[in-house]
Amino acid sequence: MKKSMFVLMIVLVSMSWVFAQSSNTIPALSSGDTNALIIAPALPPPAAAPPAAKKASSPSSVTIKGKVYFDFFYAAAVSTNVSGGDLNANKELKHPTTDGRYGFQIRRIYLTFNRSFNDDFSGRIRFEAGHSAFKDSAISEPKIKDAYLKWKYKKNNETVIGISSPPTFSLLEKFWGYRSVEKSAPDLFGIRSSRDLGVSLKGTMLNKKLQYHIMFGNGDKGNVDEWSSDDKTVYSALTYIPVKNITIQGHVDGDIVAQRKDEKFTGQFFCGFGDTKLKSTAFRAGLSATYQEKARHRFTYLFSLPVIVRMNDSMNIFFRSDYRMYYEEHGQIDAFTKNAKPVKDAAELYTVIGTDVKLEKNIHFQPNVKVGYYIVDADSVPKNGMTDAIPSLTVYVAF
Repeated sequence: MKKSMFVLMIVLVSMSWVFAQSSNTIPALSSGDTNALIIAPALPPPAAAPPAAKKASSPSSVTIKGKVYFDFFYAAAVSTNVSGGDLNANKELKHPTTDGRYGFQIRRIYLTFNRSFNDDFSGRIRFEAGHSAFKDSAISEPKIKDAYLKWKYKKNNETVIGISSPPTFSLLEKFWGYRSVEKSAPDLFGIRSSRDLGVSLKGTMLNKKLQYHIMFGNGDKGNVDEWSSDDKTVYSALTYIPVKNITIQGHVDGDIVAQRKDEKFTGQFFCGFGDTKLKSTAFRAGLSATYQEKARHRFTYLFSLPVIVRMNDSMNIFFRSDYRMYYEEHGQIDAFTKNAKPVKDAAELYTVIGTDVKLEKNIHFQPNVKVGYYIVDADSVPKNGMTDAIPSLTVYVAF
């Protein structure tokens, strides 16, 4: 009897030790151990954790950013007998004393204030100032470049109200990537203004393969108060990305005007290859074709080919060639000097080539050359080639 009691005590003590261990850790069974038995005390299920409190939105904050484009230039050759109008891409070369001129200039200064109110609403105010040594001018007074409120009302969709970028050449500027050196081709040749005052709808569909951008604005007068004007412009762009690194876009815009003498219609097609940040591809390239018809039978055909090649992590080589044809049926505008007759036909080949050296993440040294070659058909100017050539040393700083 005593022996049985002794054995029973040993069994009870052993079971108590097993229970104590099981309450801390219950070993997992292997898939093949079908005969294993684990004894564990019956414990009440743990109390459900209280629902996590919704994370409070961070207080709204303002971020300040800026950009500066600084040039040292030399006007090696200037076609002074072509004094601008709708012809010369280098509008600054209309200055009568630019032949052989050299000097320093700050072409652009941007100061940007961004504010995020919450996950849905954000805003931007951007100021712009510039300086041209070609025109003997001081740095211009700052003007408002952007002033808008953005509402992300749905995933990947947003509405923008205020002064913002129309879709005319937003994608082209991303593929070109060197606004510090030169504007994109449609911007350079004055196809449309880079900003307009109005309402935009932007978003994506089909897993971001399809992007849309629609805008209704005041038109080329953009930042000017146009409340009393009946002239407005409608822009629309549809971008398709069928596979990675292939981008196709179609763009159409048109004026709704009270007087037909001011209206414009634009159609544009773009196809590009490559990563705009050159991370997944060693180069990017694109081809755009733009057609614009103005009132009084004035037509513009513009083609642009940008190519950017990444040499290493600190250096890129960039090249762009633009070809424009301008045609006017009736010759009713003054495209030359006061004593000259209007241009009826004109063609221009404009090329930019240079190197981008990254000195630091936000500091780039960009030596470049811009060459313009013009052929015009007018009684006052011989039908032959005229050339502009301007080498420049450009420094781009972002902060």
